[in-house]
Amino acid sequence: MTLFPSLSHRADETPTSLVSRLALLHRAQTARTFCLDMDIGFQALVDGEAEALDRLASLANLSLGPISDAAIVRKDGEFSLRGQGLVKPTLRRARVVVCPHCLANDLSEDRKPWMVSGRVSWSLDPIRTCRHHRVALTEVSNANAPGMLHDFARLVTPAIERIGWLADQLVELAPSPLEEYLLDRLDGHKGPAWLDNLPWHAAAKTCEMVGAVVVFGRKAPIRRMTDEQWREAGEAGFEIAANGGVGIRACLDKLRSTYPESRTDPSGPQAWFGRLHTWLAGTNAPGLDPLREIVVDMVRDIAPVSPEDRLFGRQIIERRRLHSIRTAALETGLHPKRLRRILAACEKIRPDHGGLSDDRVLFSAPDAEEILLKAKHAISGREAEDYLNAGRVHTKLLASEGLIRPFTDLEPESIGNAVYDTRELDAFLVLLTARAEIVTGHVKPVCRIPEAAKGSNCTAIEIVRAILNGDLKWVGQIAGETGYMSVLVDVAEVRKLVRGEYGNWLPVHVVLSSLKTTYPVVKSLIRSGILPTERAISPMNRCPFTAVRAQDLAAFREMYGSLNELAAERHMHFSRFKKEMTSRGIAPAFGKPTIPATFYRRADIPTDL
Repeated sequence: MTLFPSLSHRADETPTSLVSRLALLHRAQTARTFCLDMDIGFQALVDGEAEALDRLASLANLSLGPISDAAIVRKDGEFSLRGQGLVKPTLRRARVVVCPHCLANDLSEDRKPWMVSGRVSWSLDPIRTCRHHRVALTEVSNANAPGMLHDFARLVTPAIERIGWLADQLVELAPSPLEEYLLDRLDGHKGPAWLDNLPWHAAAKTCEMVGAVVVFGRKAPIRRMTDEQWREAGEAGFEIAANGGVGIRACLDKLRSTYPESRTDPSGPQAWFGRLHTWLAGTNAPGLDPLREIVVDMVRDIAPVSPEDRLFGRQIIERRRLHSIRTAALETGLHPKRLRRILAACEKIRPDHGGLSDDRVLFSAPDAEEILLKAKHAISGREAEDYLNAGRVHTKLLASEGLIRPFTDLEPESIGNAVYDTRELDAFLVLLTARAEIVTGHVKPVCRIPEAAKGSNCTAIEIVRAILNGDLKWVGQIAGETGYMSVLVDVAEVRKLVRGEYGNWLPVHVVLSSLKTTYPVVKSLIRSGILPTERAISPMNRCPFTAVRAQDLAAFREMYGSLNELAAERHMHFSRFKKEMTSRGIAPAFGKPTIPATFYRRADIPTDL
């Protein structure tokens, strides 16, 4: 069947506009009623189904190609126009916007209501300007009732009388670069490669949302923005997105760098990127993954995210790159203030960290990995005393001798006091008790290290080193106890190990025995300087003592001899030897009372005595 009279199809006129005009022409109540009478599925026509379009073209005696070319096709829940992907929010359904100049041209032939045609570009929300007349599209009606949707000619009829006036009110407004790109793309032309790789709707909305946060701020009022504001946002966003992923990343970097850094403002991608992040997180529109990937890449590079964190439902990293003081504190269990001092002392965080909140102070996770690991196992010096079961004095002794070590990376004054790694303390205790025999009780000479040190006149450190070096044959440990104070040694064995020889340094009692004289005599020889001495440490009790070098004693004996010693060498009684020396006029080497004993120079003794 061919309809008569019919109407011609205008360029880019939607199939629903054409059927709406035909319905008016033939005085049908609505376009839907007309389609029902003509055996055309109205919803099928709205969805651009091929059979319905073919039926309309045949009915109106028109070519199918131009009608199909202006049809928005819905298939399997997805929309498209000339092969370009659309989504439902991309389409204007209830709002009816027009170019008054285009409608004025339509009515120039005849001012009948069935002469006005709806162009397909007017159904696309990102298009807000008429490319041919270079004016803004104007809203003239709104399909408040579902039965009026897509009945273009009937919706516009009340505004026909105002079309000329509306056209006169408009000022010239060139389409934005984004609109030109989108219209060119519908005509089959290429544009910026990165945008071309996105679906049509995704390219349009990406430019608009990026531009919205750039022009109107992170909290852009996207639900209340006017067409002119969206047009401005789209123009700004297109200029950025036309440079591809590099341009988008540069824009995100700027948004991040201009975000206020303080202890009060929130942080993270939602705070940095505002509505752009909210939109990407909330929309399920297809084709936006390239934009999401750019955001994820940036967050991966600049945010302290962990492998457990998700953005847009996907894993951000497999291995942590950055930490904040907050994330590191949660991971290590350390108080953020203490952790901040440690990291500052190690120069792992920026010098001006003081004015930033814990979540804003970032540092390299790999670079600080060892410090954080140590910090996680860190305990204070006071805690180390209990951990080792060594007490304050012996813990300090162990530390001063390097047997346990505070963090070598840290200066104690920079973090309050020395901190120790429990792993190193554990390793020390393992070595200390590696050969220990577990005993339930003990009596002297078996005792703890401090008691053994006193009983052996040595230091506790000497005993510890002897244990670690394997010099003691027996080491014990009290059953049910742990740590330093649980270790037992045999005092007798320790004494044998730590007591040494006097060697070249001779104590006074050895000098007495050698000279076969009395203490007052030796004391006088020392005080007068005849027998040189020095202060030395006793190998027996580790106390300082007055020592005579063996060579000095030998020199003294070679030069001098006591009365008794010289007489005995000559098998004479000492009184006879003294009479002989006196009779020959030979006086003692030292006068009394300087030295309370008689000594002669061996060189003065006559050879015949």
